[in-house]
Amino acid sequence: MNKNFQDSTVAVNVMKKKWDFLIILDACRYDYFERIYRQSKDLLNGKLYKYKSIASSTMEWRNKSFKGYYDDIVYVSTNPYINSAVSVENFLGKDHFFKIYDIWNEGWDEKENTVLPDTITEVTIKLLPKHPNKRFIIHYIQPHAPYINLDLKNKKVAAFRFRADIMKELKENSHESNEKKSLRLKIIEKFLQHFNKFKKIINRPDWILGNQPKWRLREFFKLDPLSPMDAVRRIYGDEGLKKAYMNNLKLVLKSVIKLLKHLSGKIVITGDHGELLGENGCYSHINESNNPYLKLIPWLEIQKGEHRKKVLKEDSLISSLKLSDFTRKI
Repeated sequence: MNKNFQDSTVAVNVMKKKWDFLIILDACRYDYFERIYRQSKDLLNGKLYKYKSIASSTMEWRNKSFKGYYDDIVYVSTNPYINSAVSVENFLGKDHFFKIYDIWNEGWDEKENTVLPDTITEVTIKLLPKHPNKRFIIHYIQPHAPYINLDLKNKKVAAFRFRADIMKELKENSHESNEKKSLRLKIIEKFLQHFNKFKKIINRPDWILGNQPKWRLREFFKLDPLSPMDAVRRIYGDEGLKKAYMNNLKLVLKSVIKLLKHLSGKIVITGDHGELLGENGCYSHINESNNPYLKLIPWLEIQKGEHRKKVLKEDSLISSLKLSDFTRKI
């Protein structure tokens, strides 16, 4: 399967394609998107392609996609890995784009513990007149967890990471004594040290504990879930997880369809990478994987009217000069 996948599916680099608006659905799998596409009158006007992502996680995709500075792009971001405030593993968004809008922070919904799709849709609509000569990348966090309108029945679930305190570890919230908890965590860490060595010897046996062994071990030791996806897996099982993922995808596409009414030119809807939803005991996504569920992404092209206005000559002149801070604040 992997060999055919590698040979037959074209890898796509978003910056080597032509578009006026690039809509990113975070962790969007091709197969789930295709199901909705075939049933949607609003999306059927576009042409859907199956592509291979150049990455299997957002940071890997970000690093491979945006190596330069793009003075013609406004990035509306719900993913804190791409932001204008803090460098995340040597990537500071404002060093790569004309302007970044940090919706991951400013548009945060405390109840759902994420950014709702309609929030970024409404913000983008308001921003369009401000940047008539720029291309837009609109990065929705869905269908990535947390899953909207889903009661996890567990207040101890770790929040979506890297909001105001990017790259800081979230504190554990347990009613157990620190001593007991520390002992259990030490056992887990010690086991994983030996387990990872064993995995290398026999070529990554995901069939033993899946690709998230820490999730399994924390569940065994009755410790809190490490992530919203981990919590859903425990409470609702794999089928419930898949339903939650599909529901997130439907909700974000419903909002994207609202946005499409305000866009013109060549519009592309795609994903940065896919997602593992329990296949062969594996979950979430990891760097540098060639698993088809992580690499196969949709690429939906929609043409609406004329392309946006070409970049003004003044903008071209600015791009040939050394950019100063004020050019990024326009």
